[in-house]
Amino acid sequence: ARFEFTEQLPEDAWTFLACTWDGVDFCASRWSADEDTERFCHKPVLLPSTTGAQGLAVGHLSENGEPHSRFDGAIDSVQLYDRGMSADQLCAMIGKPAGCLPCTICEP
Repeated sequence: ARFEFTEQLPEDAWTFLACTWDGVDFCASRWSADEDTERFCHKPVLLPSTTGAQGLAVGHLSENGEPHSRFDGAIDSVQLYDRGMSADQLCAMIGKPAGCLPCTICEP
């Protein structure tokens, strides 16, 4: 549930959302403005499906492939990578300096 923070996004504002998995840590990041960022990382007990993107949803949350909590707004761009990305790599993608996505909650 911690990663379902898209329902609280600011309205009429550009926002960057990213989820990354590096084989150990799952991280969700949101950047709306320099003073409005969130980043959560944890080591999941249940590992992501080995069947690839099963259950992946863009524009809504899903549970067992069934959509719910549709995104209210427009999605301008979606990028999928076959590797995990660091927080500093995500900052570079949005033209911000390293450290623009400090960890709000990160497990050691």
